[in-house]
Amino acid sequence: MTLSVVTDAAVADIEILPFESVLDRSGRRALRSRMTSTEFVRDQLLAREGDVQNDLLIVSGGVLKLWKAMCDGRRQIIAFRVDGDVISMHRSNTPWPVTVQAVTAGSVHRIPWQALHDLAARNIAIERLLLDLAGDEIASLHAHLLSLGRRTTEEKLASFLLDACRPRAMQSRLSREHHLPMRR
Repeated sequence: MTLSVVTDAAVADIEILPFESVLDRSGRRALRSRMTSTEFVRDQLLAREGDVQNDLLIVSGGVLKLWKAMCDGRRQIIAFRVDGDVISMHRSNTPWPVTVQAVTAGSVHRIPWQALHDLAARNIAIERLLLDLAGDEIASLHAHLLSLGRRTTEEKLASFLLDACRPRAMQSRLSREHHLPMRR
């Protein structure tokens, strides 16, 4: 795993989605000074279920899967996350509820929760944005639960494909082709 601190010179092309839209220049600079970038390889674990990590993660390249270990040793995939997606909408100083594993090579931006709390204390828009992100995550999990319990196999596959083909997900910038790096 490669860990590097991101400096002002290195962040010219980095968008800290979705925070860019609500921060002024000094807020972006303050957040970037606390942010690190981590590269990962296929199958690498970025967080293990039960571990305590106090960072919010933003996918900046590649595809990640979130899964939970079952009592019988099987894994239940909870979600896939791609470029621009926020991961780790869990409370700081609490164990991760899922394992985060790379499906492809890529990178993530890590932002300490404390940095976000500090910014939110000075900028109410950050607090609102974090609340909106948490609400979106809850809605996504509700939809996933509905999918598992009420849909046929064909409906589950169709729902997955529609989600995977959403704008920004696994679509190349120059075409309407979608790359699905999942193994099954």
